[in-house]
Amino acid sequence: MNFRTEDRDQLLSAYLDGQTSPREQARVAALLEDDPVARSDLQTLTYTRQLLAETPRVPVPRAFTLNESMVGVRRPERAGWLAWLQPAHLRLATAMMAILLVVLVAGDFGTRWQASGHTSASALVAPAGGLALDQGDPTGITAAKTATTESGIASPATFLGLPQTTLLALEVGLAILVLLLLAAGWRMTRA
Repeated sequence: MNFRTEDRDQLLSAYLDGQTSPREQARVAALLEDDPVARSDLQTLTYTRQLLAETPRVPVPRAFTLNESMVGVRRPERAGWLAWLQPAHLRLATAMMAILLVVLVAGDFGTRWQASGHTSASALVAPAGGLALDQGDPTGITAAKTATTESGIASPATFLGLPQTTLLALEVGLAILVLLLLAAGWRMTRA
């Protein structure tokens, strides 16, 4: 009888467990008479079965099933649009940086708007002498529109006395910082 190794091993295991039909038992008996390797495999399986039977039973350390009280335990979820900014220090830092960014942008916009010639209506009223704006005292009207330095070169109005490039760099830096703080808060809640 020719058996594949896998078929022979399955047949020997079933024979050892007593799960073979009488016809299969006759095939196993014929196989064991003809094949010394099959006899050796059956002896190995028998020895392994005896070892497993002699092994002491150890109780399982704990049950790996969930009970009703374990299923009900959930971490409360926060609600609101800032719920994903869990750590309070990140919320505070983000709010402070956002406020500072708004103040800088508003102040910079206001000074640029004033420097571009958009002055209030009261500043454009004709002087009491009856002169029109284009005929009036050049020092009064010109000084109202632009601030001059001691050398006579007109300097643009700035917010907080900072140059416009520095203000722009601060605004961009604060915007990046606010985005990084928001991303860090989002990342911490997802981890």
